[in-house]
Amino acid sequence: MIKTSANTKFTTPQKHALDSSRNLGVRANAGSGKTSVLVDRIIQILEQNRPADDNEFTPGPMPAFSIENIVSITFTKKAAGELKARLMKLLQELEVQSVGHVKKWWAKQIEKLEDAPIGTIDSFFGSILREYALMDDSEDRIEPDFELMDPYDAQELQGIAVRSVLESLDEIHPQLAAALAWWKNLDGADVLEENLQKLLGNSAGVKAVLRRNPQVDPEAEAIAKVNTDPAFVKLQKEKNELLQMLNALQKRAGQERKKTATLEGLISKSLEAQQMLEEDVAGREVDILEFLEGMLLTGGQPRKFKGCDPVRDEINALHESWAEPLAAKRIDFALEKQALLARNHLMLILAEVDQKYRALCLQKNTYDFDTVARGVLRIFERSPTIILDLKKRYRFIQVDEFQDTSRLQWEILSYLVGGGPDPEQPLDNDRLFIVGDPQQSIYGFRQADVAVFSEVIQKITKGNKTNQLDQVQTLHERNSTEIASPEVRAGDVKLSENFRTLAISPLGLFNHLFNYVFDPVTHSIDSSKSYEVKFQELIPGLDNESKGEVVYIDYQVNATDEESDGISMGQVRMIVEELIRFKGAPRSKLGEDNLPKVFSWKDMAILVPSRNDTLRKLEEHLRSLGIPYLLHGGVGFWQRQEVLDMMQLCQSLSQPGNDLALLGVLRGPCLRCNDADLYFYHCLGGGRMPRGLSILVSKDANLERACNGKLHHLKPEDRQNLEEAWTGFSDEDRSRLVRASKSIGLLGDWRLLVDRVSHADLLQHCMEQTAAYAIYASLPDGEQVLANLQKFFEFLRNEESKPGSSLAKVAHALEERVEASNRDSQANPGGHGIDAVQIMTIHASKGLQFPLVVVANMQRMIVRNKTENIIASSEGEIGLKIRHPANPRKILPDSKFELIKKDIDSRELAESRRLFYVGTTRAEEVLVLAGHKPFRECLSWRRWIYKALDLQISDFEKGYWEKGNLRVRCRSKSDGGQLENENTGMEEEVIEDLRRFSETPKMVTLSVTRIEDELKMFEEKPAEWKLRNTHHVLSFYSLPRFDTEPEDDIRKYIGALIGNTVHRSLERHGEWLNSKKDEQLVWIHKMVDAEIGLALAELGEEQALVLGVDEIQKIKAQAVKLLETAKGSEIKPLVIAEGKVEIEFLLPIEGYVIQGRIDKLLNQGGVVEIIDWKTDAGPTKKSIEHHQFQMKLYALALLNCNLIPKEQEVVRARLVLLDHDVLHTYEFKQAELRKFEKELAGKMLQMKRKLSEVVDQHELQVLYHAIADER
Repeated sequence: MIKTSANTKFTTPQKHALDSSRNLGVRANAGSGKTSVLVDRIIQILEQNRPADDNEFTPGPMPAFSIENIVSITFTKKAAGELKARLMKLLQELEVQSVGHVKKWWAKQIEKLEDAPIGTIDSFFGSILREYALMDDSEDRIEPDFELMDPYDAQELQGIAVRSVLESLDEIHPQLAAALAWWKNLDGADVLEENLQKLLGNSAGVKAVLRRNPQVDPEAEAIAKVNTDPAFVKLQKEKNELLQMLNALQKRAGQERKKTATLEGLISKSLEAQQMLEEDVAGREVDILEFLEGMLLTGGQPRKFKGCDPVRDEINALHESWAEPLAAKRIDFALEKQALLARNHLMLILAEVDQKYRALCLQKNTYDFDTVARGVLRIFERSPTIILDLKKRYRFIQVDEFQDTSRLQWEILSYLVGGGPDPEQPLDNDRLFIVGDPQQSIYGFRQADVAVFSEVIQKITKGNKTNQLDQVQTLHERNSTEIASPEVRAGDVKLSENFRTLAISPLGLFNHLFNYVFDPVTHSIDSSKSYEVKFQELIPGLDNESKGEVVYIDYQVNATDEESDGISMGQVRMIVEELIRFKGAPRSKLGEDNLPKVFSWKDMAILVPSRNDTLRKLEEHLRSLGIPYLLHGGVGFWQRQEVLDMMQLCQSLSQPGNDLALLGVLRGPCLRCNDADLYFYHCLGGGRMPRGLSILVSKDANLERACNGKLHHLKPEDRQNLEEAWTGFSDEDRSRLVRASKSIGLLGDWRLLVDRVSHADLLQHCMEQTAAYAIYASLPDGEQVLANLQKFFEFLRNEESKPGSSLAKVAHALEERVEASNRDSQANPGGHGIDAVQIMTIHASKGLQFPLVVVANMQRMIVRNKTENIIASSEGEIGLKIRHPANPRKILPDSKFELIKKDIDSRELAESRRLFYVGTTRAEEVLVLAGHKPFRECLSWRRWIYKALDLQISDFEKGYWEKGNLRVRCRSKSDGGQLENENTGMEEEVIEDLRRFSETPKMVTLSVTRIEDELKMFEEKPAEWKLRNTHHVLSFYSLPRFDTEPEDDIRKYIGALIGNTVHRSLERHGEWLNSKKDEQLVWIHKMVDAEIGLALAELGEEQALVLGVDEIQKIKAQAVKLLETAKGSEIKPLVIAEGKVEIEFLLPIEGYVIQGRIDKLLNQGGVVEIIDWKTDAGPTKKSIEHHQFQMKLYALALLNCNLIPKEQEVVRARLVLLDHDVLHTYEFKQAELRKFEKELAGKMLQMKRKLSEVVDQHELQVLYHAIADER
C-alpha cells in the first residue's frame, strides 16, 4: 500500500476500505471521511496496476491500465469537482516524490485526469447511450446527439403533452374520447391534468404503471374482489351457523316475561336478519352484512346491549364469531366497479399522454434522465457484447452516496459489475465499491431507494464468501500487523468515527436523540420493511476535548398565530437573536493555522426541511436588520431560455464590453435581429459590432446621413458594399436595425436608464417597448414562461432591496446563481468568499458542514394528509378516491387506496427521520434547534425532541436541560415578548444587549458619511443626539432634501447631481473615454440629462423650478471638466484598470450597521487597493483630512469581509480629488485598523447605553421644539 499525505491519518476501518481485491460496501456515518477514502482508493488501484518498468510507455496490442479505467460516480457535479481536485493534489505529490519511469507514470495519470470518468450517474449513463445509441433497434431508440433535460424542463414538456391530449378531442379515436369525457365529467379537466403529470413522473415508469393496471372487465373484477371480503366469504360458508345463533337468541329471549326496550329491539332486529338469511342471499350479501354490522356493532366496536343480560351468552357468541369480520373494511361492489372503470379510462388517457410526450422528446431530441437510463438498460438487456466492451474499458466502478441510488440505476450498474439485476446472478469478483450511509437517504422524491443499499451489501458479502475471499487478507492487513474482522473481509466495512462534530456536545446529543428517533419499539417501526434503517451511533473522531453547544429554542404562539407548517415570526426573531449572540464569539475549534477563531456570518447556516414561506420570512427579517445572507437552491428555473434571455439583457446593459451578451440580446425576443443584421453591424463597425450599433442613428435611405457621416473608418470598397446592402434593405429591415441601435447602442436609451430606475422596471420597459411579452405569450407554454419572467423580476426586486443594488452587481449575482444551479445547488457556500449567513434546505446542505447550524421549523408536520384522489405506489399500482355512483357527493377510496397510502406514509415517516438526522449532523460546533408550539399538536421533530429529552417547563425556567455530561441550553419566549432563561452562562452586559435588541424593531443602519456626523454630534450634544435617534426625527436620503427654501440647498443639490454623473461615467469609462472629444461631450450631456430627468421626477414642481437652464449648463460644464481631469496621466490608469466597481458592504459594530459603497477595488498582484472618486471643491488639505475617516472605514470593512489577504500588512486607499487633479494615498496597517475598530466599538457602545437612559420629559419637549425650529 502506497502512503499518501491523506492515508497516514486514516483509521483502521478507512485503511481496510482501500482494498481492491474484492467487492466492498462501506457504511460511512456522517463526517466519517468517506470522500478521502474514495480518493485514496483510486491511488491504491493505480499503484497496484502500475507497470514495473517502462513497458507502459511502449505501444502494444492491449492499452495499458490508467485512471481512465476507474469509474467514480458522485451524487453531484460539485462532489465530482471536489474529488478531482483532491485526486490532483495527491497525484502531484506522488509525481514530485517519484523518479524515473514511476515519475512518468504519475505524470501520465495527471494528464489523463481531466478525461477520467469521474462525474454524476446521469452523465455516465448519457455517455454510454451516446456511444451505443445506434445499436438500439427498438422503436424507442434515442439518437446519439440527444440532450439531457433537467427535471424542470421535463415537467414543462410533460405538461404540454398532457394539455395537448386533453384539448384535442377531434383528433383522437372514439374510445379515448369517451375516456376523456368520462373523467372530465367526473372531476374536471384541471384535476385530471394534475394527476396525469404525477403519473408521468412515477418512479416505476409509465410502462410499469400501465402494466400493473391492465384493462379489465369492471363488473367481473369487482365481483372477484368482493368475493375476497372476509365477511362475505364467512357469510357464504357459515350462513346456517348464523341462523342457528339467531334462533338461539330468539328462543332464550322468548322465555323472558319482562323485557327491556333494548331487548325488544334486539329481538326485532334478529328476526329481520333471520328473514333475510332464509331467502336467497345471492346478490344481496352487501345489504345483509351492512344490516348485521348495524345490529351488532357501533363505531366498529361490539354493542354493549345494556338491559339484555338474559341473552348475554348468545350475544357474546355472535360477537365472538362476527365482530371482527364485520368491523373489517368491506369492499363496496358499486364503488369498486366504478373505480375499476375509472382506472380503465385513466390508463387509456395515460398511454396516449405518454406517447405524445415521447413524440415531443423525439421532435426536440431532448430526454429526461429516466428515459435515458431506460434506454441504456434496454441496450444492455439486448446486447451482451456491449457489456463485455464496457467491462474491458471500465475495470473498477465505485459509487459515492449509494444510499440515494434508485433501483433502475442499480439494475443498469449490475450489468457492469456482474451478471445483471437477477438476485441469483453473482457479482464479478472485484469490480464494485460502494460507499454511503442509509441514515442519510433523503431523496425518495428522486426515486432513491434505500433498500437497494442493503440488498447490494448482502450481495457483496454473499459473493465474497462464495469465492472464499473472506479468508484472504485485505490490502491493509498485508501491509501491517492488524487483523480485519470476518465482516470486513467479507466486504462489509463500517466507518463510524465522526471527524466533523465536537464531542461531548453536539455529538453526544446526536446519539441520545437519534437512538430515540430510530427506536423500533417506541415508534412501532416494522424493521422488516426495506425502507427502514437501523441507527448506527457516531463515535467521536476528533482528539479535541473542547465542547460545543446545543441550543433548543421554543416560541410559544397564541391560537391565532401561524399554523404548524409555517414558521412564526417569533421563531424567526429568536433564531436571529442566537446568530447575533454568537457573532464574534470565540470558536471551540482552532483554525488550520492552529490559531483561535471567532464566529463570522459565513460560519452560520439556517437549514429548513422544505421550501415554503419560511424562506421569505427569514430573508425579510435578516434584511431588515442589515445582516448579510445567501439563499441557495433552485435547479431548473435558471436554465430556462426566457430567464437566460433576461440575464443576457442584464449583462449587456451593465457590461458594455460583453459582446456575447450583446449578441444574445440582439438575437433575442426584444430586438429580433437576424444573421444579416448582425453581419451588417459587424461590417459597419469595421469589425466591431458595438461600434456599428452606436453610429447608426436613423433609417435614412442614404447610409452616410443615417450614420451622421461617421463612416471615415471604413475602406472605400467596404463602404460601397455597405451602402449597397443598406439600399437593398426594406424599410422594415432598416427600422429594425435603427431600433436596436437606439435601444442597446453605447448611447442607447436603455443604457442611459441603467441604475436610474428599478432594474425590474428597466427590463419590463425593454420588453413592453419591443412587444417581447407577446412573443413569449405565444409560445406553447406561454403561461408558464410569463410566470417565470415574473418570478425573475421578483428576484431582481429582492436583490435590489439589498444593500448594493447596481445592475452590474445584480448581473454578477445572477451569474453566480446560474453557476450554482449548474452544480445542482450544492455549491460550497464558503467558496463564495462572502461573509453572509447561509440559508438552504436540508437537502441542499447534504455533503456540507458549518461551524454553527440552525435547524428551523421543528414543529412542521411530518406526515401530511393526502388530498389527492389518485395515488401510485413505488411499483406503479394505482389507488383511487372516486365519487360513489349511488351518492355522487361522497368521494370514497377504493380497495387499494388505503393500502397504498399507508405504505407511502410509512416511507415518508422513515425518510423524515433520516432528514432530521442529516440536518443536525451538519453542525461542527454549535447546533440550534428551533420550533414553536403549534396551534394543533401533530407528529413533528419538535415532539420527538420533547420526548427524547423529556423536556419540562422547569428546564426552560432554569435555562438548560442536563443529563450526565450532556447539556442543552433551553430558551423559551411567549407572545408577550419577554425573554426567559437568558441568565445561564451569560454575562449581565450580554443579557442586557439581547433584551434591548429584542425590544428594538431593527438594528440602526447608518451610511459611512453619516456615522462620522453621528459620532461628532454624540460627543458635542449628547442629549439632542439621543432625542433625534430615539424618536426617529432624522431621515436619511441619498440626495439633499429641500426642507427650507429651495434656493438655499441648490448648491448641494447641484453638487450631488455632478457627483452622480461623474461616478456613473467613470464606472462606464469604456463607453466614452477613448472616443473623440465631440462624441464624449454628447455622451456626457446625455448622461447629465438622464440624471436630471430622474431627479426632477422625484421632486415636486416647486422644487424642480430651481434647476433652470443656467444651472443645468453649469452641471454639464462641471461634469465635463471633472471627467477631463480623469483622463490625466496619473489618474487615467486607475480609471481603466480592471477591477470591481460599486462594492457594497455592511459593517456591524455594537448593534449598529455601517453601510457603504466603495467606488472601485483593484487587485494587482495579490495586493488589494481602494479607489474613491471625489468631486467636492473644498481646499485640498481639508478634503484629505475630512475623508481619512471614511477611507479607514472602507479598509476596515474589507478586512472584516476577509477581502484583504493575510500577507498584505498594509491596506492602501487612494483618494482621487478630481476638482483639484490630486491623487492622495492613505496607508493603514492591519493592526492600526483593529485598534480603530476597538475605539469605534467603544464609542458606539456608549451611544447604545445613552439610548437606554430615561429621558426627562421637559427636556424632551424643549429639545424637540428646538430641533423643529432649526429645521
